[in-house]
Amino acid sequence: GLEQDIRSDDCPYIVKWPAFCDHAEEVVHRHDIAIEHIFVPVRNLNAAAESRRFVHGTTFQNMSLFGRLMYMVRPWVFPGGLWRTTSIKPGEQEEVLLKQVYKLMLAVSQTSLPVTFMQYPRIVKDCPYLFGKLRPILKDISFESFQEAFVKTVRPELVHSFNEADR
Repeated sequence: GLEQDIRSDDCPYIVKWPAFCDHAEEVVHRHDIAIEHIFVPVRNLNAAAESRRFVHGTTFQNMSLFGRLMYMVRPWVFPGGLWRTTSIKPGEQEEVLLKQVYKLMLAVSQTSLPVTFMQYPRIVKDCPYLFGKLRPILKDISFESFQEAFVKTVRPELVHSFNEADR
């Protein structure tokens, strides 16, 4: 829910933007956007796809009857739900996610920008792990200060696990 478009004039210093995959090739070559580091959260593929199917299904179930009928006539994307597909068939969302990651890696490989991969959901459960991963941009922030902010900010109870590799 903290997504920001890095191309907007008022974007913050740190940007969370899943759609970066779709715009990375353009953005990494723009001189008016300064990128210091790219962090890529990576989740077990099946769990990532199942999470998107879960959000899609939950959102659909919470819609009014009229909303569901409208969706059946003209489907749309739910935030956090299925990406680039409306199919809940196993394998479909997984294929989309693989293509998106590949597109991102291809665009970033054209640059000398530093890239760090971070295991999700570990980044919301393991403060020392996240601190270590973010170290390149934390400058003089102490672990104690980081841990205090981590405890106040992170909400691991909102993270669902979808298989053993996703814990």
